[in-house]
Amino acid sequence: MDFQKAITDEKKRIQSVIADLNKQKADIDKEIAVHQRELDAIGAYESAKKGKPVRRTRSTSIKAQVLALIKVKPCKRGDIASALKDKGIEVKSQTLSNTLSNLKSSGAVTLVDGVYSAK
Repeated sequence: MDFQKAITDEKKRIQSVIADLNKQKADIDKEIAVHQRELDAIGAYESAKKGKPVRRTRSTSIKAQVLALIKVKPCKRGDIASALKDKGIEVKSQTLSNTLSNLKSSGAVTLVDGVYSAK
């Protein structure tokens, strides 16, 4: 049974490492979002100075962000909205609903008891 305990301990260690890395990734994503907003603001300032219209761009689509969140951990719609907001991404309720519906229709995610999971 020592072998089984070693396997169990190693599994717990790996799960802990993955959880720590996911937290670090979330922190890095927040920091990137902050810097992206600063860069966007500088671009908007430069465009305004030249008299050109300002275009808002996103480095990653909302759909990709939502799918990435669901792949990390199955979650409810409210949790997804909160996680996006934590990353500095403001998403309207209808946009999130449409995105989740599209992901579900395409077969990328499933919905069971209000929890979205990646396939």
